[in-house]
Amino acid sequence: MKFNVLILILAVIFSGNGVVAQQRLELGKLRQKTISEVHNDLHIGCEALDRGYADYDAYKGYLEPLGMRYIRLQAGWARIEQKKGSYNFKWLDRIIDDAVNRGLEPWLQTSYGNPIYKGGGTPFINGGWPTSDEAKAAWDRWVRALAERYKGKVHTWEIWNEPDELVDPYRGKVNGKHQYGPRVPGSFEGLVDLQIRTAEIIRSVDPDAVIAACGLARLNPAFVEELVVAFKAAGKDHLFDYITYHGYKYRPEDMYPIVAKMQAVLDRQKVKIALWQGESGAPSRANAGGALRDYEWTEISQAKWNLRRVLSDRARMIRSGIYTIVDQNSARTRAAKGLLETNSFHKVIGTKAAYHAMRNLVSVYDNLDRPLPGDCVRVETAEQISKYLFEDDDTKLKSVVLWIDADRPNNSERTESVTVALSGFNFVEPVCVDLRTGIICRLPVSDDGNLLHDVPLYDSPILITEASLVI
Repeated sequence: MKFNVLILILAVIFSGNGVVAQQRLELGKLRQKTISEVHNDLHIGCEALDRGYADYDAYKGYLEPLGMRYIRLQAGWARIEQKKGSYNFKWLDRIIDDAVNRGLEPWLQTSYGNPIYKGGGTPFINGGWPTSDEAKAAWDRWVRALAERYKGKVHTWEIWNEPDELVDPYRGKVNGKHQYGPRVPGSFEGLVDLQIRTAEIIRSVDPDAVIAACGLARLNPAFVEELVVAFKAAGKDHLFDYITYHGYKYRPEDMYPIVAKMQAVLDRQKVKIALWQGESGAPSRANAGGALRDYEWTEISQAKWNLRRVLSDRARMIRSGIYTIVDQNSARTRAAKGLLETNSFHKVIGTKAAYHAMRNLVSVYDNLDRPLPGDCVRVETAEQISKYLFEDDDTKLKSVVLWIDADRPNNSERTESVTVALSGFNFVEPVCVDLRTGIICRLPVSDDGNLLHDVPLYDSPILITEASLVI
């Protein structure tokens, strides 16, 4: 990378221990990588195409530069089978083929229902899954046709979206607390049956398929345990590789104590099922609809939130991604969680700060292979911080990621300078990268290499790594 040196200020203040205090040397911006240069398992939401809430052709050209390898889609039973027994896959074929040709991995969700069958549900969220004998049989045929058609192109499947909302319906807030239920009779048993039948069909077509159960709306360890126990009781837990979950918190770090309890459930039940964060993201403006809407979001705070989410997942080796690629503007939804801004005609009218922030993260993500204990890194600050240490599997070079995490992200770009002390390892040529902006700075370092000075710190992730990994 050719350096574009913008700032060069070297101090001449020496301390008693031989440490030279300097200011950062700005080197330019991170080179962003495209899909052909990365091998991550990150996903970007490309949902709701089956219901016409977005237009794949309008944003497909932004997917390769973004570099997130997996795209999450709903298959759209009601759109494909509009006449009983007749499937028209044309619209989905075009998307799947285009994505594969771009080097992307389609992650296909079997949702939703189909009202042409009595008891078949609807094509909308919370519209219900098939319940009648006729609708169940039609669902089974549909799933088989889907799996057979895309074998070799689609390797990853998810069975339904947020089905827990249909089992224990949300009833609103009472005294500031969320209230659920009462449970719909027979709904949990119906959910378990749907998951098992669908997984069995997919496995029969493609034994090597990756299958995720559910797509749980809530972070609920008790529900996860109930689900896993039911799978085990039926002798079918081996069908599932993952349980996906969503969950939205204004401060992204607030979800991890609950996620830890969900993981404890899987460990206690001794199943070979992992957790996958399947849907999460912040809006770019307030009152736009959907989760997290009632906060004064901006593009800056959205970018910070998304970075914090994905990096927190990575530190726990949880598969991760962001919802969604574009804002969704329709009569049914007005969502602003997209990385791209769209108009009422679903056309892209601009990239948001979060799009570029995720490009920055993708460009360094493959170097964050293995989380290490972070206690050998000390940050000299009174602030509450998230602090993670990673190692690159190929080079064995280390990277530190840190940010202030006491509250939800704000809209300020102001940083404070801190000193980072290292124990047990040193950086040879340390640089820091503001992952939100992509700006790279060379860091002042003590003579013994144990102290990094003038490290910028704020409520958005800062990467400290070797220059050779990013330049």
